[in-house]
Amino acid sequence: HGPIALVSENMPTVGVLPDDELFEKNVSSIQQVRARKGPVIAVTQRPIDEGLADEVILVPRVTSELDPIVLNVP
Repeated sequence: HGPIALVSENMPTVGVLPDDELFEKNVSSIQQVRARKGPVIAVTQRPIDEGLADEVILVPRVTSELDPIVLNVP
């Protein structure tokens, strides 16, 4: 139940993964989506393991105040 119940092969998940103290927890969430065969588009500041996402958009790290804007524009 919850958001993970919405994962399907027909609905992509966009994962926003800032390079912060929660990065590994966010990667774990993406792994849960992949385990349910959901397609993933990752927007991240740090490279991720190959195969974790179908598409990866790397964005630069800026100040912590501007990171949310840089991560969400793509």
